[in-house]
Amino acid sequence: MTKTIVVDTSALVPLFFQEGGTASAEALFSSAEYHCIAPDFLRIEFSNVLTTGIRRKRITPSEASRHLKDFREMALEVRPFPTPRDLQHVLDVATRTKLSFYDALYLVLTLQEGALLATWDKKLRAQAKKEGVEVLSL
Repeated sequence: MTKTIVVDTSALVPLFFQEGGTASAEALFSSAEYHCIAPDFLRIEFSNVLTTGIRRKRITPSEASRHLKDFREMALEVRPFPTPRDLQHVLDVATRTKLSFYDALYLVLTLQEGALLATWDKKLRAQAKKEGVEVLSL
């Protein structure tokens, strides 16, 4: 049975920047055991990571373009989330948990889907566990 996993940007970054967690990220996205999903905000957040990488001279503009192409071809279902109906709920969760609105997006989608969560973000991991979410060990 396939497990649904919500992935945030921090779970993707090791695939494109050689750093700790690259092997775990590769295993996650290549496994037939997992169905990876994310809110469509991930596209913006990931593109910002690439822009920052260029500015900090970690990657060249051509490498960023290649990474963006590879990102678009990943086995990752990007969902239109949050919908206008979800905004208040995400805001309420962000306020209650003291997470950023962005991190609360991932948490709320995980809760709504009954999914696991893949993230390197320590604060999001800790809060997800408090909410009863299973966090994938990366």
